[in-house]
Amino acid sequence: MQIAFEVKDDLARQLAAYAKQAGMTLEQFVASEIESRSGNVAALSDKTWMPRERWDALVRGEVCPLCDTLRETAVENPFGFTIADLSISRLRLVHNQFVRGYCVLICAKHVREPYELDDADRARFFDDVMRAARALDRAFQPVKLNYEILGNAIPHLHCHLKPRYYGDAAPSAPIYPDLAPVTLTPHEYGVSIRHIRAAL
Repeated sequence: MQIAFEVKDDLARQLAAYAKQAGMTLEQFVASEIESRSGNVAALSDKTWMPRERWDALVRGEVCPLCDTLRETAVENPFGFTIADLSISRLRLVHNQFVRGYCVLICAKHVREPYELDDADRARFFDDVMRAARALDRAFQPVKLNYEILGNAIPHLHCHLKPRYYGDAAPSAPIYPDLAPVTLTPHEYGVSIRHIRAAL
């Protein structure tokens, strides 16, 4: 079956760059992404909100996956690796290393927004963000860091730290690692974790 569709020029350029990075034609890349995601309804419907009752329960901290991650003592879980506990947060290296050094910093307190922390804890959280960012800069020498505090899927304060490298596939836009996930070897994850810990 053939499917034809139009995309905006900026998105087409970004997809073409991802395809080139993956060593594929644009058509091959788009087809492989559609195929790899076709079994995952959640990935295809990520533009719809979860049921309100579930959202409200997550806001209250009921069955919060990030709270669960903070309670874990194991270094690795399906989403990544614990690097360090900072003053009021936990720094984790994400399994998908399409962006080398991609980490998430999770606030140790279950709040939805930074302003829900008292002044002292809010200052500690943003100090942790800066400490983690400096460490990523030292460890990987990116040309820029992107800071993303989203929380639309999990309303628990956390910050995605995405190093940006000159020549990457999205020079004037956010970068989306899920478009072409990269899994490292255990040794490579270990090397990245050691570099970040040393830089902290």
